[in-house]
Amino acid sequence: MQEELAQFDRRRRRWVKSLERYAAYLRGTSGTDAEMLKVRTLISRLQRETLRVAVVGECGRARSALINALFFHECPGGFLPVEAGRASLCPIEIYRAPEDAPALSLLPIETRGRGESIEDFKRLPVEWSTIALDSCSPQALAAALDQTHQSLALPQTQAQAIGLGDGGGAQPTDGEPAVSVPAWRYARLNYPHPLLEAGLVVIDTPGLDALRAEPELILGTLTEADVVLFVAGASGTVTDTELDAWNRHIRPHVRNRLAVLHPTGDAQPEPRQLEENAARLGLPFAQVFPVSAAGGIERLQTYLGSHVLPAKRDFLEKTLRTRAVPLVSAALRLEADALRQAAKEERELRALSGQNREVMRGLHERITADRQSLAATVQDFNQTRNALARAGRTLLGNLGPEAFEPIAADSREALAGSWTTAALVRGMRTLTEELSRQFDKTLVLSHQIRRLVDNAYANFSSRHGFAPPPAPSLDLAPHRDRLRGLAARTRAFGRDPINVMTEKRFLIRKFYSTLVARAEDSYRLAYAEADGWLAHALEPLLRAVKEYKGHLERRADNLRRIQDNLGTLKQTQAAVAERIQGLRQTGLELQDIRAALSEAPARGAPHAG
Repeated sequence: MQEELAQFDRRRRRWVKSLERYAAYLRGTSGTDAEMLKVRTLISRLQRETLRVAVVGECGRARSALINALFFHECPGGFLPVEAGRASLCPIEIYRAPEDAPALSLLPIETRGRGESIEDFKRLPVEWSTIALDSCSPQALAAALDQTHQSLALPQTQAQAIGLGDGGGAQPTDGEPAVSVPAWRYARLNYPHPLLEAGLVVIDTPGLDALRAEPELILGTLTEADVVLFVAGASGTVTDTELDAWNRHIRPHVRNRLAVLHPTGDAQPEPRQLEENAARLGLPFAQVFPVSAAGGIERLQTYLGSHVLPAKRDFLEKTLRTRAVPLVSAALRLEADALRQAAKEERELRALSGQNREVMRGLHERITADRQSLAATVQDFNQTRNALARAGRTLLGNLGPEAFEPIAADSREALAGSWTTAALVRGMRTLTEELSRQFDKTLVLSHQIRRLVDNAYANFSSRHGFAPPPAPSLDLAPHRDRLRGLAARTRAFGRDPINVMTEKRFLIRKFYSTLVARAEDSYRLAYAEADGWLAHALEPLLRAVKEYKGHLERRADNLRRIQDNLGTLKQTQAAVAERIQGLRQTGLELQDIRAALSEAPARGAPHAG
């Protein structure tokens, strides 16, 4: 597992280095803002890319023991505490951010009563209590982690206000019954460790009730994990309670899920018992792993290294193939076109060496005709730019707050006073479905706009005999898919009779607010992507037009100078030959970058033709 993750990290760093080389090329060649933004976005994404493993289960000791054995087996005394009574009461996100000092950051439980999500609070460091850590002291780490199993005694009304008022506890506080609640809502442990530094992130999610109490864990943390490990079967068999939690919170929402049977003692479940558990969970037999004190951890480690990590690597490779490689390929085509044009100049200069006035006159006529054709292209370009601006305003209007907020406002008004009824759930389902329908219409419009831009690029290619870089891609489908995923999770929430028939005002409000926040986030991201695309969609074409215009001006200038003074011919030929050599070298560099990003062998140098 450690070697596989290290290889993944090395490959990720190579990709980043190759993209930085391409960014340097763009800076040196006056690349467009759109191209530079895409490359910088990809670099940032790769630098932040992690392998996120979430661990879910009722027994805190079993979760901690699994995490210790799976990822931190070499840590003396264990990484997470496994003693009785020391299980964390809040989720713990274990990661490494080298730019920050090792620390344990804790988010107070009272923040549940506010509108911000956990992700929002991650951008508000002032809201967290932070304990600095000595990375060389296991004792300091253990003492800090003790905070995660601390609880508070809150007045019952205060506990109910943050959705935790159903718990027990009988100690009075100012005459009012008190409720014992976790002291912290979320914990983030930034700690130096080889696996964490290579990109591993482990999320320990406490108790199965925590999934119901914090909808963001389901709608965000678990669904965004690369794999979820469901720890169950302390008796060797998945209990009805565990099965209920699996069917409610894991199976409907999480795509990549594994079950870890963690029986107490050294006993290992029999094969038939494993098959029965796999059938109950609806998992293939190969995705159920018996792990106990007697062993079994190696098979799970092997599976993560041979299935989960390669799937993550394949996803990133696909991202590079669809987003980065086309950019480099487009640059290669642009350089190849420039090389062909330079070779054309070189041939024209050789033809002029005989002082043939007919040749000069014919060359002047061709340059004039090319300029007239370019003028027509520029006119069409301006018309396309105006049409794009009009259509773009409509597209952004469909994605902006003026489109989203009325739908959300209507749903809030319809849901007011109906927090615990079936009508509430139907209202939330109506919200997600209406947002999805609205987005589908926007998607159709985006395809129409993309065709408008593609036609402009094709027109330039057919008129002038070479292809500019392809138009930047606009793909809003992933945002539509996220909205559909929210709709599916809302339907699953509504099928849970406990959510419909019991008094869960705070839970439903939290689910609703998380749902709206996630949907709004999809709209916001789609708006930003469409806005950026509209601003830069014609930039590569404009660059090609300017470069072609520069090529025509160089040819005309060559002709004028040679007509005035034939002695300049050799100097002009030398300058063109030098430019051809530079273009060939640049082509080789781009081919090397593309090969590194696609992991394909580089080809030979391009020819001038």
